Amino acid sequence: MRCQCRQCGDGSCLSNGRKTMIWTNSKRVVLFGAIGLWMLVISGCVSQSEHDTKVAELKELKATLVKTQETVSQLQKDLDASKNRIEQAEQAAKNAESKVEALELENTDLNTDLKNQAKKLSEVEKRLSELQKDLDDAKSQGEEAKTRASKLQKDLDAAKSQVEEAKTHASQLQKDLDSAKARADAAENAANDSEAKVKKLEQENAALQDQVKKLSEAEKKVSQLEKELDAAKAQGEKAD
Repeated sequence: MRCQCRQCGDGSCLSNGRKTMIWTNSKRVVLFGAIGLWMLVISGCVSQSEHDTKVAELKELKATLVKTQETVSQLQKDLDASKNRIEQAEQAAKNAESKVEALELENTDLNTDLKNQAKKLSEVEKRLSELQKDLDDAKSQGEEAKTRASKLQKDLDAAKSQVEEAKTHASQLQKDLDSAKARADAAENAANDSEAKVKKLEQENAALQDQVKKLSEAEKKVSQLEKELDAAKAQGEKAD
């Protein structure tokens, strides 16, 4: 629905078509009702007291319509704000879920690396034990085994270095795994908080929609009163 008034012409004054309809109808009700009542007074169909009563009712109706218009406008703003908050909360929940999935995948990879390193460490330690045994055997054989013992010592030193390297790598992997688990827990908590926030906002949104529905029913009652006033006007014209 686009505004056709001379003041704006670009639709800016019709952010809500229903508000404009309520205001226009209220002016129409007051104008037609006043004309009809004055015609009835002039024609002698109603008494002055009846006329005053109708005028008072029209004034009260106009005030009610203005207040209803303001209430509808505020409820619409609250409803729009609630929808925006729901969208933001849902997006935050989606982002948190994506982060959880990424962290879980990272945890899986780290667990795999840690298992591989543990297996490698076990193999190296086993090899180290065998080399140590061979070295001990070689030393017990005397001078003729010095050359072999020297080679075995080098192998032993290399194996020890591999063990230390594997332990260092495994320790770092364990730290990375603990850090990733902590981030995953934080992301899951954020996702749970976002879901709770979404549910709360949805409840608020439902309550606002219920109020808007009640105001719509009030507008229908106002429309019915317009018809009754138009009928009174028509009777006054027939009396003339």
